Amino acid sequence: MNQVPFHTRVTILVDNDVAPGLGLKPEHGFAALVEQDSRRWLFDTGQGPALIHNARVLGTELSGLTTVVLSHGHYDHTGGLLEVVKLNPTIEIIAHPGALGLHFSLRKGRSIPRDIGIPNKESVFELNRPRF
Repeated sequence: MNQVPFHTRVTILVDNDVAPGLGLKPEHGFAALVEQDSRRWLFDTGQGPALIHNARVLGTELSGLTTVVLSHGHYDHTGGLLEVVKLNPTIEIIAHPGALGLHFSLRKGRSIPRDIGIPNKESVFELNRPRF
């Protein structure tokens, strides 16, 4: 059986470190664009602001995506989800159902936990009904 080779290209759009002089913004979090033949999808969306900026700087269009895969439900991996859904209202969202749960951080010496879950969750799901 002949197999057709496929090509995959991964572009890191959000990371803590960026190469100097390129005009990219670093951001705590992660996002990668994966292009495989005609499919284009995101793995995580960073906190949000760097995703859109860095995509523009790199000449990468974020419309026309087929899927976004969320590794987990923390803000630094899902913060750009609302903007991605606005650009791609029918995008398939793949995530573990636990990603939608409550996520908090309680640092030593503090008495009030901080919400670190998916920002704008209700707005995202008004625009898109994901399958989990």
